[in-house]
Amino acid sequence: MNKENTEKLFANFDFWDSESGLMTCFSCPDSWFDLLWNLCEGIQVELMQDEKLEENFRVCQVKEKFGMLRFYVAGGNSKIRDMIAEAMEESQKIRR
Repeated sequence: MNKENTEKLFANFDFWDSESGLMTCFSCPDSWFDLLWNLCEGIQVELMQDEKLEENFRVCQVKEKFGMLRFYVAGGNSKIRDMIAEAMEESQKIRR
């Protein structure tokens, strides 16, 4: 993903672990930006419901593998995992 879109995600969603060195990979096609943005908005809404959940949630790795989004996190709950699974499936339908 281009630098501008990457910086937008990192700047607007605190759960991207881009500065600690724990995020091992962020490599996706630009065509997935809207998909990632919508996923992050959904995750943010869920995290705002539970302060403890928010404190322990981090995005660790995001990449493309075999034409599909891979979105690895630390923490979260079943609703967040469902959102991620849905985005991963949707990524296969977006032209890269």
